[in-house]
This record gives sequence, C-alpha cells and structure tokens, in this order.
Amino acid sequence: MATLQIDTNIILDNIRKLNSFLGDYGIKWSIIMKVLGGNKTVLEKILNSPELENIHSIGDSHLSSLKNIKQIRPDAVTIYIKPPAMDQIKNVISYADISLNTSMRTIEALNEEAKRQNKKHKIIVMIELGELREGVVRDNLIEFYEKVFTLSNIEIIGIGSN
Repeated sequence: MATLQIDTNIILDNIRKLNSFLGDYGIKWSIIMKVLGGNKTVLEKILNSPELENIHSIGDSHLSSLKNIKQIRPDAVTIYIKPPAMDQIKNVISYADISLNTSMRTIEALNEEAKRQNKKHKIIVMIELGELREGVVRDNLIEFYEKVFTLSNIEIIGIGSN
C-alpha cells in the first residue's frame, strides 16, 4: 500500500526561507494548504509554529480543511481558493474570511449570509482573460464592480485571474 510521508520540518524550513526573502521586500504572502488534505496533526504542527506569524493568510480549496484551520487557529485569515457553490455559502462565510468569486449571484448570496452571521466578507473578483474557464468578462467589469460596491457586507480586496 502506498503511503505519503509529510516532513513538517522541511515545510517549516521552506516557510522560513520564503518569509526571509519576501520579508526583505515588505511582502506578506499566503500559504496554500490543500495538499495536506486537512490533516489535523500536520496542520497543528504547522499552524502553531512561529513561522506563520508573518503569513498574510492561509488558503485551501476544501471547506472542511478551512474549518480545521479555524479550529486550530481561530485568528488565522483564511481564503477559500475556488468559487463558492451556492449550497456552501453558509460554510464559506463561517470558515473563510476571503473567497475568490466569479458570479454576482454568488456574491449576493455571500452578502446575505454575511449579514446573518454579522460579518464582513472579503472577496477577490476573478477576471476572465480569454481562456474561457471562469471569471467576469473584462467588458462587464465596471458594471460588475458597481453592483458589488452596493453590497453592505462584502468588501472587494483585489482582482485575480486563472
């Protein structure tokens, strides 16, 4: 049977190196944990290390992993790194401080749930750049932004592309 061995000391050493390099330029960065599969033992060792003090945020594509991260480090800023499904809106607001978004319908639902949970949810708007995968079409970007800015519990913190 195949097994995966995760050496958290090597991961932490890589985090130290990135912190040192990026810190020289005043850059805070995000660490994506999805390869760890939400494993609590591994997450606890990494999330409780002092190396994470200079990290801006922690991202994952699985809400169950973000839930584990919030249980271990409630103060951690978390990012849901894929566009939310409508049936997961409540969990996105519960476990992700930031999410990547492509749909006004989804953002409006996030806004309503954020109101219910008395939170301000931050989003990164994904823009379609021609590969026809996902995102707001560039021609519609200004109109899209104008609508999002009217939502009381949503804060746009950036744009992204795939």
